Amino acid sequence: MLDVIASCLALGYATYRMLKSINSYQEEVLITLASVMGGYALANHLHVSGPLSMVMVDWKSS
Repeated sequence: MLDVIASCLALGYATYRMLKSINSYQEEVLITLASVMGGYALANHLHVSGPLSMVMVDWKSS
């Protein structure tokens, strides 16, 4: 379970850093969608809840 939390926090931090460095609306939308798709794929691979993983990512990137 700890590996899931760590990977979600890492994904959230990476998303936050990318969004902070970009000032283009279209690119921000694409990065956000890629983060969600990647997070769900990671959660599916680790056999955990996708929506709960995205809550962790959103919590870190806010």
